[in-house]
Amino acid sequence: MYCRVVVRAGAAREPREATGLAHYLEHMLANKGSEELGVVDRKAEEPHLRAIEDAYQRLRRGESEGPLRDLIARHAIAAAPHAVPNELKQLHGRLGSRAFNAFTSHDQTSYVVDLPAERFAAWARVEADRFAHPVFRSFPTEVETICEEKKRALDDPRRSARRAMMGALFAGHPYGTPVLGRSEHLERPSMQAMRAFYERWYVPENMAVVLSGDLDADGALETVERWFGRLGSGTAEAPAVATLPALGGEQRVRLAHRAPPELRLGWRTMDASHEDAVALDLVDEVLHNGGVGRLDALVQRQEARSAGSYHSARLEAGVFCLWGRPRAGQTIEDLEARLVAEVEAVQAGEVRPEDLAAIVRNVEVDELAGRESNKGRVRRMADAWLRGDDPRDTEARLRALRDVTVSRLVEVARRWLGPERVVVERLDGEPDLRPPSTPPIPPLPPGAATHSRLFEETLAMPVEPVEPRALVEGRDFSVLVEGGVRVVHAPNPHAGLARISLRWSLGWEGLPGLSSAVRLAREGGAAGASRMALERRMFDLATTVEARAGRWTTDVALIGPADAMREALAVERERWTTPEVTPEEAHAVVDDLLLRREQARLTRAHRISALTAWSLRGSDSVFLQRPTADELRTLAERGPAEETRRLVAGALVAMVSGPVDPSEVARELGVSRQLHPGAEQLDYVRVPADRVLLLHDDSAQAQVTVHSPQYGYVADDYGPRRIWTEVMGGSAGLVFSEVREKRGMAYAAHAGWSNGWRAGDANLAWLRVGTDSAKAADVAGLLMRLLREFPAEPARIARARSGALARRRTDRIGFASVPATVEDWRGKGISADPIVSHLEALRGCGDDAVREFAREVSDRPVTICVVGDLERIDRGALAALGDVTELTLDAIER
Repeated sequence: MYCRVVVRAGAAREPREATGLAHYLEHMLANKGSEELGVVDRKAEEPHLRAIEDAYQRLRRGESEGPLRDLIARHAIAAAPHAVPNELKQLHGRLGSRAFNAFTSHDQTSYVVDLPAERFAAWARVEADRFAHPVFRSFPTEVETICEEKKRALDDPRRSARRAMMGALFAGHPYGTPVLGRSEHLERPSMQAMRAFYERWYVPENMAVVLSGDLDADGALETVERWFGRLGSGTAEAPAVATLPALGGEQRVRLAHRAPPELRLGWRTMDASHEDAVALDLVDEVLHNGGVGRLDALVQRQEARSAGSYHSARLEAGVFCLWGRPRAGQTIEDLEARLVAEVEAVQAGEVRPEDLAAIVRNVEVDELAGRESNKGRVRRMADAWLRGDDPRDTEARLRALRDVTVSRLVEVARRWLGPERVVVERLDGEPDLRPPSTPPIPPLPPGAATHSRLFEETLAMPVEPVEPRALVEGRDFSVLVEGGVRVVHAPNPHAGLARISLRWSLGWEGLPGLSSAVRLAREGGAAGASRMALERRMFDLATTVEARAGRWTTDVALIGPADAMREALAVERERWTTPEVTPEEAHAVVDDLLLRREQARLTRAHRISALTAWSLRGSDSVFLQRPTADELRTLAERGPAEETRRLVAGALVAMVSGPVDPSEVARELGVSRQLHPGAEQLDYVRVPADRVLLLHDDSAQAQVTVHSPQYGYVADDYGPRRIWTEVMGGSAGLVFSEVREKRGMAYAAHAGWSNGWRAGDANLAWLRVGTDSAKAADVAGLLMRLLREFPAEPARIARARSGALARRRTDRIGFASVPATVEDWRGKGISADPIVSHLEALRGCGDDAVREFAREVSDRPVTICVVGDLERIDRGALAALGDVTELTLDAIER
């Protein structure tokens, strides 16, 4: 079941002199425990926490920083032995929880978890406890963590343009300040102000518990009342709504970042309860719906590289945004004129009633799809509560959408999308960043070796264990082979929606250039119909399509009403068997692809991807195997038909869910097929000794990744492999605990295990951290010690085993994922649901087996990849970890 506690208080409610405070509080409540959880000696801990809080307050008053930082560090070290680090996360791991997380926006803070239904009462008990009696322990390390999160945000070019637009639209209003806060405030946070924020806004009248899953509503309400009733009955005060002065016409902002140029046009709009909000949502859909919107057509006509829109109505005001990126040779001015022209066309009434009806039908389909998961249902109920609507009226928004006429839509577009707007131009260049800077604190000593009383009592609460549920052929899915097509089908118990994913047994490893051919086919028409005509047919069918050529397979996925699937399949069959792309269209696509390649080189994300691919695959890296500019232009001249015909002649699997006849799918797609030659088993580069690869990037943050390639996938090591992964990268795993919680060196700190896709394919053990470049060498050394020494005491292994058992026993595969899961088994040589054998493997896996597995994982030379500002990275410290090689982007991609 999916559980969410929503607080109607986010960054918009924090004091303007203490921005980022709501997000700080989220971190404290999400990770640090309470008076009873996360601590074994509250009396001994408390004076140190009071001293830390007082020291931060004196820092804010401007007292001498050095002595106060030393004081904070001393008391943090003294308090640590009395606390149990990450005990709340450890507890959720033992309960079998997934997706334990929290997030903050301007209007809300939410705390979420995907929980086994058998543990609902335990969740209610500890969830109520963390809101009733929170303790803000381990604050100094969290300051470091949040500063690293801020640096990551500053490095993101997309967020830079959005920050600029919101800052200009909402100058003087809280919406104009990023949720993460201003750097100068993050460096000197106030724990007292955070406590006052909690006491003011975290009151029952301002909170909602939102649930969806396998539960009895009356029983669930009784459980919630029993535990959350302890929060008291505080009254939420009416928030003061900030005044929004008129913009006074058009305002223009220009900024630079290491990324392709981008244009944004923003209008300030209404609050979420305004009567115009739904109609303006439909204006957004008319402009951009991923298929036949006016901005989508702009891109299809090669008049923009990409373009889109969104409308976000919030509790106090909203924003309507148009965005676009120019094509090669296109000026920002020309792009702006074209975007504005599409808005003006809507305002002039150039919207057909039948188009509006089709848009509403597509929105209805999206709504039905969103309700198919517990998470989706919870999100919709929570959003309704935040707006002040009745969460039980699930049809209210759809009714309002159906009532919007063309004349009403035009009226609203004219009213809100006028000359008062903000225009943001983001150009390629060096950004003007002001990252937060705080002196690092020394590593904290180990926490308490035992658990709190509440931890033990919660685990001991009575529970009726959910029995494992294996997927069974004939009950949960069926397999049909007919006409050369293998169809794996699962029913949809919720709605008349269908999903069909077509998977051909050919990818870019077997046919270089296939990805580009697939892109050309998607950009063109088929069987005498233009691309716009095909998009219109699919949109009228309320069916969305995505296509992707992967390493070994190419997938085309469709989702829409079941009664539209036959015609939708026919359209897609035409697209792939008889693609028609004019040379002019093809060359425009290739020119855009080459521009994207060149512009991607500016971004940190691209550099990380390129170095990762080269470190793992060497000369077989996708960045070195992709077609050259000349090869792409040759492809544009002759078109993609040769590649797509070869593609669709190969083995085909149709993974289907919903009320669709599998035989009909097979008949629609069936032809005589021949298997493509099987792709070679995937292997990663094996190096003779540890090595360090460096790639420069002018960013506030570096990424450090340790790759340890492993032997080919086998099913027999499931027990130790799963427990090792839990120990290293789980909810309170070693990497998270040692890098983030103990030292505050990162926000994102993860470790994991990537299985081979097929039996025999290589696996990969990895550890990954985003940190300040000056800390990169220390982080790399720490990761290597964690990998090689595996400092996991018996209690940690026992927790990992218990959590892995709880999660695996309560695994429930959603109906839409069943066909793909069955195909995944087949690729790995598994004939039936392995859940029973997995549980047996976990129960029978002793500590020695886990440690032996860890030794095997670490007993191989590894590659450390570092992407960051090399001028600030300690190369000498990295040289102690392995042979250092500095690479350039030109050396690892073509």
